[in-house]
Amino acid sequence: MEYDLDEWGIYIADCYASNKKRPDGLHGQDITVTAEQLVRNVFLRHTWYLGTMDGIPIMIDPKRRYQDQCMLNYWKARDGQEDHDEVYQGSSTYMMQQAGGLRYCSMRQRARRVKLMLDWGVHGRRMKLMGLDDSGRCPICMETDSLNHIAFDCNYSGALHKRQTWLNGIHDMIQHSRRQQQQRTWRVDSAKEEVYLELQDMYTRHSHKLFLWRGLWPTFLRQNLSDRLHVTTSGAHWAQDKYRKILTRAVKLFGTLSFMTLLEINGLRHKVALQITVRLNQLPAIQSQHIPRIPHAHKARLPKELGIPPEEVKILVERMLRKTTANMGNMRGHVLRFLERGDKRNYQEWLSLQQSEGTITQSQMAVQ
Repeated sequence: MEYDLDEWGIYIADCYASNKKRPDGLHGQDITVTAEQLVRNVFLRHTWYLGTMDGIPIMIDPKRRYQDQCMLNYWKARDGQEDHDEVYQGSSTYMMQQAGGLRYCSMRQRARRVKLMLDWGVHGRRMKLMGLDDSGRCPICMETDSLNHIAFDCNYSGALHKRQTWLNGIHDMIQHSRRQQQQRTWRVDSAKEEVYLELQDMYTRHSHKLFLWRGLWPTFLRQNLSDRLHVTTSGAHWAQDKYRKILTRAVKLFGTLSFMTLLEINGLRHKVALQITVRLNQLPAIQSQHIPRIPHAHKARLPKELGIPPEEVKILVERMLRKTTANMGNMRGHVLRFLERGDKRNYQEWLSLQQSEGTITQSQMAVQ
């Protein structure tokens, strides 16, 4: 039987691996291969790889490491962009995976969650930045729209219930970990209570709390948490492994609960916006022409599961109509005063300013 080159190679490798007798006439030679030679063949020139201080590559899930590096480069490029006040430097893709459960969901769910984490969703602020909407207003309450507004400020019954449920859950966690009686020594239950209280304060009062709700932990927020824990009398205890594990579990727990609540609120907001849009489509166009709409509003259909009762939809629409009437009345007063003075130049400047602030739309300018 004759071997081809591949089969000879496999046979020779088996002989060396098992110390079998090699065929006559085959003389082996030991060759030492360095890590540098391996890297030269595995990685392209001028590309990065993870390795030890000696340059030995660490081949642990290189695909995921590559994706993390791409994300870090994206955050670095996004910091400091015009109309973007966020600072993503040092954000953790590991925390994104933990908070969003990205490894345990379908591709469609993962894409939806990552869009929410990176604030790529559809809301008034992004629509205005992209030039698709000139008002930047919320389609539910007509306030300035953004992801922060969706998460914390847009007040309808569904969102209020979700936020209160999250708060009640945090309170229950703190009460469960609270000591039944005072202890003289700093123990595990004391550590849980302390870190829960600090995280609760950050998730509810910090000026950049939306980062935490989105599952991101930029450098300045991690430093803030570190300062909060180490300024206490128990700061030295956090250097011990068992207390660091408590901190890690608490951060993951808060991140998961908060992001899932944000995900539910964001989905609920879409349902409520659809309900309101369907209601507005049933009204005469002259009454609702200046109310902000969702994209493709003329195709809106009621969702299978309603976000809020129809009675509340009616109340919200009536409130929006009253607010629109009041805004139009105020604008007409400004226009009349300009026209009475014959001040066309200031009138045009005023219209441009109102449009840039989202107070007046292109259609309203045409009416004026």
